[in-house]
Amino acid sequence: MEAARELYQAILLLSKTFEEKYNQKPFIRIITHSHGGNVALNMAKIKNDKFELCIDELVLLACPIQEQTACCSHDKLFDHIYSLYSRSDSIQVLDPQGFHYWRKKHKLLKPLSFFSGRCFPDHCTKVRQVEIKLDGKGLMHIDFLFHKFLKCLPDMLHTIKHWYEHTFDEKPKLLFVKTK
Repeated sequence: MEAARELYQAILLLSKTFEEKYNQKPFIRIITHSHGGNVALNMAKIKNDKFELCIDELVLLACPIQEQTACCSHDKLFDHIYSLYSRSDSIQVLDPQGFHYWRKKHKLLKPLSFFSGRCFPDHCTKVRQVEIKLDGKGLMHIDFLFHKFLKCLPDMLHTIKHWYEHTFDEKPKLLFVKTK
């Protein structure tokens, strides 16, 4: 929560500075990896409603989906959320969200699962979640940080946006990316 508070304050300051300088609201895209996604989602719990801050795009790469933060995806702070994951990434789901419940002696609500999830629940309508395969292979947790993946990220986000803007039935859930 402290990291979320620091991130929120820093973005709020940057946003105000931008508005003063350019007389318009900035387009804000946050790209996170792993638990950085939970830090960003936690901003919804500490935000100040008197300031109209909007995160236009929150990109979650291999974020462990936890009950304590999944509910934050509904918040008006976030306009669009992209959650990219790989079924080959065991680190993403091994984080024991239930550990904190037992450690705090039941001060938290008991999670439905001891381990983190890979995907948000279906009712999280702002979230566009897609499994990624790069050159026909699933990605490991660290692969989301490598140049080979990151150089393809803009094209991936463009493709996913296109799916959600132009597809009215079932959205694709798997994106195959070929590197050049």
